[in-house]
Amino acid sequence: MVKTTLGLIAFIAIITFAACEGRIQNVENALVVALEAEDLNAFSAAYNTTKSEEVQAALLKALDYKNMEAFREAVKYADIAAAQTATLKALDLGNGSAFVLAYNYAGPDIADVISANYNFPGGVFSYQLDNDGGITITGYNGTNPILVIPSSIEGYPVKRVGRELTRTGLSAVIVSEGIEEIMNSAFYRQRSLRIVVLPDTVHRIGTYAFYECGRLTDINLPAGIKAIGQGAFIRCGELYNLTIPKSVSRIDFRRFFASGEPAGSTGDQFMGCSKLPLATRQRLRDLGYLMNFNGDF
Repeated sequence: MVKTTLGLIAFIAIITFAACEGRIQNVENALVVALEAEDLNAFSAAYNTTKSEEVQAALLKALDYKNMEAFREAVKYADIAAAQTATLKALDLGNGSAFVLAYNYAGPDIADVISANYNFPGGVFSYQLDNDGGITITGYNGTNPILVIPSSIEGYPVKRVGRELTRTGLSAVIVSEGIEEIMNSAFYRQRSLRIVVLPDTVHRIGTYAFYECGRLTDINLPAGIKAIGQGAFIRCGELYNLTIPKSVSRIDFRRFFASGEPAGSTGDQFMGCSKLPLATRQRLRDLGYLMNFNGDF
């Protein structure tokens, strides 16, 4: 695409005037010109007044034009409100890369914001009603790589995320409050998955739940976690940010039978997680993990 002939100095002057006058429409028009011309310098100048509204406009316009380079540049300057708006739009568009970028700037309550604002599409889940009155989600049939697990379906509480949930390549998973268990092999070999957010209500992560999620970098262990099954995070070689609440004092790391009963011996939940920081490794050992993090398989 032919680049704009508008000089950068003149462009900055126009944007500065527009920003001073508070005319956000002028800023948005300038962003469009820059994006159509694929001129990242001009695009940066359009929101470089550090006003939240202009940064937010830049993020949304970059998403409209599917320009990840521009989005990556603008998100660095986003405040929480702008980042949350961009996160929600990326979710609606199914843009996993943009979602992951914006999510990291969107503040600690972003999962709650998503749950409150996301309109769960009908027909994308298969599920069953269990004897305890809770629902197990048994499949995800959608195409959005950003998966939000709802807290209820048809008025019944969702309590479990089932085995090998989907073949859709996922980039992020947000699990809503109230869900209690991530079952065995739920996200087995989801090799594009990068971010997982779990609510404090989750008390068990099943065997091989995140096995070979090789691009997974961020996941939190819930405050209510009590047990993590064998091989749950084996070969998650990029896992670095593993958040563990201070309130967690013990985790059952034993191997489990298919019935869910513990088999007695210690499992190998984090083998191959070679990028975990030393402080995180020590915290896991303090919680009862006995195996190594770099071993052969």
